[in-house]
Amino acid sequence: MTRITDLSLLTGWLPVVLTVLGAVGAVWLLLPRARRYVTTVMPIVVLAAVVLTVALYLFVEEVWRPFPDPIAVSVYALIGVAVAAVLLVVPRILVRRTVWTGVVTVLAAAVVLLAVGVRINLEYASYPTVSAALGIEQVDRIDAAELTGREQVISARPLEPAWHAPGGDTEALLRTDPLELLRSRAYPDSVGAFVVGADDETYRPQVERMYQAAKDAGMDVRLRILPGGHNFALWEFGLRDQLPWPATRLGLTP
Repeated sequence: MTRITDLSLLTGWLPVVLTVLGAVGAVWLLLPRARRYVTTVMPIVVLAAVVLTVALYLFVEEVWRPFPDPIAVSVYALIGVAVAAVLLVVPRILVRRTVWTGVVTVLAAAVVLLAVGVRINLEYASYPTVSAALGIEQVDRIDAAELTGREQVISARPLEPAWHAPGGDTEALLRTDPLELLRSRAYPDSVGAFVVGADDETYRPQVERMYQAAKDAGMDVRLRILPGGHNFALWEFGLRDQLPWPATRLGLTP
């Protein structure tokens, strides 16, 4: 029998149930029997949620820019739903000032927030199970330091400094550009896997070009095009699907 902490947050019945509960909570917040609430409060709250979400978008994407790729618009839309749910709590309670209304309204907002979190998690696949979301350690995982060591030591240095050519030195930059190196050298002892989403219009051509360049340079490489776009769910599956092959080649697994 599956434990609650082992339930998947990406597939199965749990994400569906939590999404439905969120929809029920949204109905409670949006449809009270009060004309003024519907005609005045809701438009103001919706407008405020839109303004706050757009402000968040501009700050994250134009000012802060914490990630190389932009956050999906669908994620910002979900955040807007969460903001609206929070803003509606007090006005909804004031429609009928009873303990029962207060408790149900808070619970309704909570399940909306939970449903939003579940939907965002489906976009990034950061928490595959309930235990992962709660930070509970899995018993079938071990620390990398506990792995059996190998006699062969592979030395290397970070490439990032080399990719920033000082003083705009284009020639120096080209000497460390991966595509240029693949075109000018051979790497018969290297192995790798390229994974990209079939709907990834921006990066699929680039991945296919790098795959062909690596293949022409003598690398033992494979290309896997998976259903989906440019998101963490696809990358998580791609890593899990392809990692055993190079791991065996490198002697990390039997």
